[in-house]
Amino acid sequence: MTDYEIKSNISNTLIRLRKSHGMNQTQAGEIVGVPKTTYATWEQGRSMPDVENLFRLAQYYNVSMDEIYGLVTINQKTINSEDLVEHLQTLMNAINPDTYGVKKVVVDVKERRKKA
Repeated sequence: MTDYEIKSNISNTLIRLRKSHGMNQTQAGEIVGVPKTTYATWEQGRSMPDVENLFRLAQYYNVSMDEIYGLVTINQKTINSEDLVEHLQTLMNAINPDTYGVKKVVVDVKERRKKA
């Protein structure tokens, strides 16, 4: 993985985690004791937090360092989270929502329970 890819992965992950916790950049920076401007450069990919700050963020968000780096482990194989999203989107596009939609699944489960 190139430096650019690492920065991009960390940047995207920090944005996703911060937003999923309903925080702004100032609040996220306070977790590790840095000003908003420093935290913003991390999210912009212009600089990277040191390992200590990455570890603090991982602890706060209750995620692994692999996740902070934008990596996901599936069946002992580590893949880039962006690749995972691409594969999932392909899979979702292949599914016919009329046939495999949530409503259909709920109806199928109810019918199976009646038969049991």
